[in-house]
Amino acid sequence: MYSGLLLLAAIIFPLPAIIKGIKKGQNPYRTVTDGIITAGVGLVSIYILSSVSAGGIAVETEESIRLITESLGEKTQEYKEYLARAVTVLPAAMLCLSAVCGYAEYKGLFRILQKDNAKAMEMPPFRDFSWPRNSIYGWFLIFIISWTMKAAGSGLGEITAANINVIFETAFAFQGAALVFMIFFIKKIPKALAVILVIAAWIVPFGKNILFMAGIADIVLGIRARISRNQ
Repeated sequence: MYSGLLLLAAIIFPLPAIIKGIKKGQNPYRTVTDGIITAGVGLVSIYILSSVSAGGIAVETEESIRLITESLGEKTQEYKEYLARAVTVLPAAMLCLSAVCGYAEYKGLFRILQKDNAKAMEMPPFRDFSWPRNSIYGWFLIFIISWTMKAAGSGLGEITAANINVIFETAFAFQGAALVFMIFFIKKIPKALAVILVIAAWIVPFGKNILFMAGIADIVLGIRARISRNQ
């Protein structure tokens, strides 16, 4: 039950903030960020509510892992450990899902709401997405703080660090994906191929790491700005 609520929160909770932002003519990325924050508050609320329930998320998760792994024979323990690690970063995964949903929801709602609202701002192409250059310092500060919490050896610190690490990697992997879209656009390669490449990179081992490193390089070295100037 709670897993379904978390999924719904990630998809539905950004909507009010996004609708409000579009009607106000707010910056699209600021609007999506507000939606992510709203979803985050919703996710935390669900976790808190489940923590006071006898059959909360922890119990539901343990039962799901048991059902999935009980028929795997000698590899049962190995898969249990893998699934347990995956569940640890579920909050971060839901937050990243809300970011993707918020972006898609903005583009869809803009088409509907722009007809009656001249102030509505269209979402720029994904190839133009970029974190501010100075933001990299803030991201690294958050990463260092989470690493320090993990080094302290507390269970909560390790869980927090694992989730922040996922958010950190995903944030810059999005930047790397935007770089791929920009290169494909400049080379006049169909956008569909860029989508396929990014999805494949997200799935295959080390693919997301490559996007992450490309995103860091793009911010630090200004790769997209240089490519644009050379055109």
